[in-house]
Amino acid sequence: MKYKRKLDDQAKIFSLSFNKKDTSVFRLSITLNEKINPKTLKDAVTKTLIKFKDFKIRMKSGILWHYFIENNREIIIHKGEDYTFNNFHNKDNNYYLFKVMYEQNTITLDYFHLLTDGNGANKFLISIVKNYIEITHNIKNKDNNKYIATNDYTNNYPKKNKKKL
Repeated sequence: MKYKRKLDDQAKIFSLSFNKKDTSVFRLSITLNEKINPKTLKDAVTKTLIKFKDFKIRMKSGILWHYFIENNREIIIHKGEDYTFNNFHNKDNNYYLFKVMYEQNTITLDYFHLLTDGNGANKFLISIVKNYIEITHNIKNKDNNKYIATNDYTNNYPKKNKKKL
């Protein structure tokens, strides 16, 4: 079923304002304790898109404004060779407003800010990872955290700010 969702006034202006110098692309990544299987990652993203239907869209240009329509094209998983913040909602990415990449044991999500904010993107990435772990290890509703590596970035903060963390 095709649907068409109009953008609000602020989104209309925002979607017209992006360009190659300011793409409004943001990135989240997560590191697992194991090497990523791209086929399984694709299955996990496909499963996640069933729940996150608002991510399964593409932007279409109208006469005056942009709007979203459902994107039924296949999701493409990219090998993380080029980490530049390029405009990716194009033919190479089947016009999705997000891009999933992998390299070794890291899954990276780039997303166009018009699609979601950081909180929504974080929930989307966590859901992808949970689905990936469930498919890979054939587990349901168990503690998936043992498969996720953690990094402590508190050493990057000045000593006076560490007390607040």
